[in-house]
Amino acid sequence: MSPPCTVAQAASAGVQPSALYVVSKPDNRRFTGQRANHRPPPSTAHPRITGICSELPGIFRHEKPHKIWPGSAELDSSTAATLPGKKPGSALWSYAFITNAAARQHMVTAKKTAGTKTTVAKSRRGAKPPARTAAATAKDATAAAPAKTPSVIGITVLKKNGLDVDTLVRELVKNAAVEFTAYYYFTNLRAHCTGMEGEGLKGIIEDARLEDLSHFESCIERIYQLGGTLPDDATEFIRMSGCDFLKLPANPTDHRAILERCLKAEQGAIVNWNNICQMTLGKDPATYDIAKDILAEEIEHESWFLELLYGRPSGHMRRRYSGERPHTRKHSRALDMA
Repeated sequence: MSPPCTVAQAASAGVQPSALYVVSKPDNRRFTGQRANHRPPPSTAHPRITGICSELPGIFRHEKPHKIWPGSAELDSSTAATLPGKKPGSALWSYAFITNAAARQHMVTAKKTAGTKTTVAKSRRGAKPPARTAAATAKDATAAAPAKTPSVIGITVLKKNGLDVDTLVRELVKNAAVEFTAYYYFTNLRAHCTGMEGEGLKGIIEDARLEDLSHFESCIERIYQLGGTLPDDATEFIRMSGCDFLKLPANPTDHRAILERCLKAEQGAIVNWNNICQMTLGKDPATYDIAKDILAEEIEHESWFLELLYGRPSGHMRRRYSGERPHTRKHSRALDMA
């Protein structure tokens, strides 16, 4: 049996008054503290049950602490004789018994919670925290462990097709560097196309320049899908492109020298993307689709500059607007018109 506590302690534990019963045993005299409108139920075998806890303030004339004993209201005389505190035969003794099972459990839980709060308070005052068990330590180590590397089916099937994915990623990153750097150099070369003749060249270089930017963006998503990344250092990214030849000529406004540099850049890009097409044909349809579209536009660019330098007809039809990119439009979004 649990030790008794006062009514105030039970109330602080959250026990509802309706779950408590007061058992009173006067000593061979009239129950002087009973209310006139609250008669105790008849009982011969047990001490009188005088009422629920909510009646306590007005039941007893003597303001003594009434104790609560978790248990049953079915209290016989022999049990009453063993209870601590006032014994039968004295002027007045009383106990309240928790008769509701849920209320008893609530009180036990409240006592455990109070004990936990006390332990935490002691720990915060400088008490040493309890030692962690080996199982808890192992659980923490497991939670802190890095996540398992996922299985990427999109890469697995390419390897089964006989594709060297790592080599492909390196080539894609290098080609992305070439396209990005060419976009920068073409911007500078275009700015130096001056005079009446230069104005006509600017439109051609502008079309090639913006479509090179589209080529750069077209392959970025595929690089990451294949598990690759771009270099964190932009200078390293530009160096791997090998586009130093695109710097301005000794005479910055020499139109022919500018066109020769543009032609060389487009022909190098054709070789690069043709290699990707050969590598992925029949093995990686997604990358092949991107590479062949970029290759188609690079071939068009080459024909433009061949026509300007050597008079070789290209069948060139002007773009409806700069950045139209008829082949790679589905792979990039930055140049889309509003």
